[in-house]
Amino acid sequence: KTALAYEIAYRAQQKWFMVFYTLTVAPGNYYAVFNPHSVAFKNYIRKVERLTANGPTQTTTTGHTIPHHTHFACVEEGAKHGRLHIHSCF
Repeated sequence: KTALAYEIAYRAQQKWFMVFYTLTVAPGNYYAVFNPHSVAFKNYIRKVERLTANGPTQTTTTGHTIPHHTHFACVEEGAKHGRLHIHSCF
C-alpha cells in the first residue's frame, strides 16, 4: 500500500488525474489470475493500454512523446476472508 500511496502522490504533484479501482476475481477464475505463471493481469493491462491509446499525449520541443498514462498495482489479501484482490490506479 505504501508504494501505491507514493505513486498517487507523485502523479498528483504532476497534476495528473487518477483512476483508482479494486479488481476482485470470481472464484472460478481465482487460480488463473493468481497462480505464479499467470499472464491474466498483464493481458488486462494490454487491453487498458489499447483502449486508452487514442487519448491525449504531449510532445516535447525535441519531438519526444510524453506518455498519457501510467499504471500501478499491488495485490492485497483481504482482512475478512483472506482472498486476494488487486488495487490499481492509472
